[in-house]
Amino acid sequence: MLQNISYFCTGCGQEIQKGQPYCTNCGAKLRTDKYERIDVYNIVYYCNICGATVEPDHKFCTNCGEELWR
Repeated sequence: MLQNISYFCTGCGQEIQKGQPYCTNCGAKLRTDKYERIDVYNIVYYCNICGATVEPDHKFCTNCGEELWR
C-alpha cells in the first residue's frame, strides 16, 4: 500500500514539494538532502499576541489571557 507523504517548510509550515530549493511561501532556503516528515493531523495552535501554544478548544490564551480567534 502506498502512502502519501507530505513535506513542509520548517520555517513557516507551508507544504512543499520534495527537492524544492526554496519555500514559495516564505522564501526560506530548504535543505534538499534532508526533509522532515510531519503528521498532517498534528496541528499546533499559537496565540497571535504572545506566541504561546494553545489548545484548539480554548477561547483564551492561558499565557497572556488574550481572546483567541478561530
